[in-house]
Amino acid sequence: MYKIRDEKMIEKHEHGYEQYVGKYYKLGTSLKDIKKKIDEDIKREIANGTLPKIKYTLRTKYFSGGEELTLIIRESPEKLYSEPYKKTEFFKNLESKLTAIADEYNYTERDIGAGDYFSTSFYFFVRADDDLMRMIK
Repeated sequence: MYKIRDEKMIEKHEHGYEQYVGKYYKLGTSLKDIKKKIDEDIKREIANGTLPKIKYTLRTKYFSGGEELTLIIRESPEKLYSEPYKKTEFFKNLESKLTAIADEYNYTERDIGAGDYFSTSFYFFVRADDDLMRMIK
């Protein structure tokens, strides 16, 4: 299973910034290729039983400030929200595991002093399909 990023995995530099580089990060890899690899990893983890059986969609978005990959959960074996906008523990754990997979293909860098610098290969988000949000009851 993929490791959830923690402070020990972040390299701190003497010039006042910190950096995280995923195990599979490679400069110049397109988001389309990264999406394909993350999709393969998720499917493998579901088949191995380390992730629950979910149905999902991966969507890419490109904009002037970068790139974004969003995983939308379409079906889940358990509730994702206990009330509007309140994630269940199941969803929080699932989100952490999915983010750990994506982190292996990403890098982030930020200024820890002034806080005016941040760079990442791509942004990654996990969200529930709108239909799952409406099934809270």
